[in-house]
Amino acid sequence: MDPLDFITILIILAAFFLLMNQRYLKLPSTIGLMIMALSLSLFIIFGEAIFSALRTLATDLMTRYDFSDVLFQVMLSFLLFAGALEMNLAKLGEEKWVILILAT
Repeated sequence: MDPLDFITILIILAAFFLLMNQRYLKLPSTIGLMIMALSLSLFIIFGEAIFSALRTLATDLMTRYDFSDVLFQVMLSFLLFAGALEMNLAKLGEEKWVILILAT
């Protein structure tokens, strides 16, 4: 499986999880996505008895790529952009002195 296939699968899973959250759980999107990802991880761990190759497949996929390299080279820009979209500028202005003190 090449990296493009892996990224495609992750995007499809995230879209499916967000759809399920929007229809059934009705939680904030970040919390709902985290709960669904945790559920999938637990399913992979505990589902090993039923699907013996499932955990091996997931482990092989995760060890194939250097996570720190993927995080800094690919995901960090998207995470910063998503965080900037959620930023409340009025609240940021109110807390400017606290931010300045903590940033130094």
